[in-house]
Amino acid sequence: MRKESIDFADMSPEPVDHDSIDDLGRDAHVEIDASTEQEIREVLQSNYWLLRFPPHLETLFENQYLPRAIKLFHYRAPFLFFLFLAENVAIYQILPEAVSEQFFSINAWTGVVILIAATMSFIPKFSRWYEWYIGVGGMVAIAVSTVTANMGGAEAGILTYAGIIYIVILLYSFVCLRFQTAVAFGWMGGLFGIILANVLGQEINWKLYNLTYTITSLLGMCLAYGLDRQERTSFLQECLLQHSVDKGQQLARRLDALSRQDGLTGLANRRHLDEMMNQEWNRALRQHQSLVLMIIDVDFFKNYNDKLGHLAGDECLRQIGALLLSLAKRSGELAARYGGEEFVLMFPSMDGDIAEEQARRLLDRMAALQLKSPDEDRPFVTVSLGIAVGLPSSGMCVEQLLRQADAALYKAKANGRNRYEFFDDAMRTAGAHADSA
Repeated sequence: MRKESIDFADMSPEPVDHDSIDDLGRDAHVEIDASTEQEIREVLQSNYWLLRFPPHLETLFENQYLPRAIKLFHYRAPFLFFLFLAENVAIYQILPEAVSEQFFSINAWTGVVILIAATMSFIPKFSRWYEWYIGVGGMVAIAVSTVTANMGGAEAGILTYAGIIYIVILLYSFVCLRFQTAVAFGWMGGLFGIILANVLGQEINWKLYNLTYTITSLLGMCLAYGLDRQERTSFLQECLLQHSVDKGQQLARRLDALSRQDGLTGLANRRHLDEMMNQEWNRALRQHQSLVLMIIDVDFFKNYNDKLGHLAGDECLRQIGALLLSLAKRSGELAARYGGEEFVLMFPSMDGDIAEEQARRLLDRMAALQLKSPDEDRPFVTVSLGIAVGLPSSGMCVEQLLRQADAALYKAKANGRNRYEFFDDAMRTAGAHADSA
């Protein structure tokens, strides 16, 4: 049996690889270790008012934040464009004809920005730049809204300025920008709009502009701060929850492995042996392939225990178990402790000649191990092997093959031990008698 073990891989976060984000429908699974768990708890207690984690956690957060933000933007972009069209239709109904063409020729750039941003969000190689192209797009949209705000004159002035509110609120809350990014591009958009309006000779109604852009930006900052903080809190809590789930799964896997493992030798125990024998028997039956079972018994082990003690006996069994484990390396092969000083080796898809080579190899390695025996006439510990090679059929079962190997083992011990014997036709009568019993 190849030992089942829990692979506690390095759980430290890798550098963010934005170019590899190709499955935006699935949030990244965050794996953390015990030190990171403690760091998360400390951050939660500190309240992180500046919305910034330590570098280690910030990398983990960004790994999860970007795919989630882009995924949400995929769903929200159509609504953004629909709201933009609805706003322009409402303005068109009251806008003086003299300025309608100029208004729409400039304001159309906001729609172009939305379409470009939506398109870029579906191209994986642009994922790493998501906050940049969304932020720049929002800045351009605010600047365009500032320029077009006074084109409607007194009759449409309030409604056109209301368009600034629409853009600002969306930038701060609807496109999933982090707080610092939204604030930077939001205020740069206003400044850029003022400069552009002056260059184009537009007169800004500062009272309306402050009531719309300035007040809305302050409100948007509060909203963006709350959303960013909520996102970060949810991330930390999800990390702790996932860590608890991972630890539970690791414990369950370890308990499952221990329930299938012999505590002394680390080989498969009897329960796991029975499961694997039935599994490989059924596979061999379907694929019309042979199955080899070997029963190994430590010669005169009771005498070894009586003279050297059980601790020495346990160490002897551990070393023999390690030797047997080295012989069962391929898929489906198994080394198991059958009980006491008896072991089983199982080899799927193996014929008699190869099985004999394995038996010789086992005896040679056992001799090379040179486990000291307490008996003067036997300087080293030896083992005896019984081997059964079977081609499964519907009229047989794996227990019969195991009994055949046991009968061969009995013959090996009767013929002097420290040897192997195959179950053959001469022993079939005894095997049939054992089956009936």
